[in-house]
Amino acid sequence: MAKKEKMITVGKLGSTYGYKGWIRVNSFTEEPANIFFYKNWFVNINNTLTPVQVESWKVHANHLVCKLDCLDSLEAAKAFNNLFVYVKNEDLPELDGEYYWKDLMGCKVFTPEGYELGTVMQIMETGANDVLVLQAPLNDAYDRKDRMVPFIEQYLVSVDIHEKKIVINWDPEF
Repeated sequence: MAKKEKMITVGKLGSTYGYKGWIRVNSFTEEPANIFFYKNWFVNINNTLTPVQVESWKVHANHLVCKLDCLDSLEAAKAFNNLFVYVKNEDLPELDGEYYWKDLMGCKVFTPEGYELGTVMQIMETGANDVLVLQAPLNDAYDRKDRMVPFIEQYLVSVDIHEKKIVINWDPEF
């Protein structure tokens, strides 16, 4: 695979585990072990995305570790330390009524009346709910540079990922 197009970073390989090619995995998925549900992993070796297969995995001392098909020794596993794990965007499962954060980034957010609150620049997980961090438009009537808006069903009117548009029932003065 020559290009890194439509790839999603789902984790990062860590230090070695044992001497038979096992390596620690830092998962970026919501449920850490879900990283192993993706069958086709890619790692960037010398600026080339290279496919690797997980032969086996387990939890050891609260850490995820795995054995990749291409690693058979401690030395081979050391070369993979700190490499990111990618999967194809198309391999992500479809969500029903939920959204991947990557799809919300860059969306323009409006009130039902059409007032532009801003563009999603970041999303924070607060424990109670996710919060959209918006960069307000330059001509914001309330002189805001940014806004924080809770991304919860109570305020959510609509999300159109293809149009990159979110409508939220939120007071622009906040």
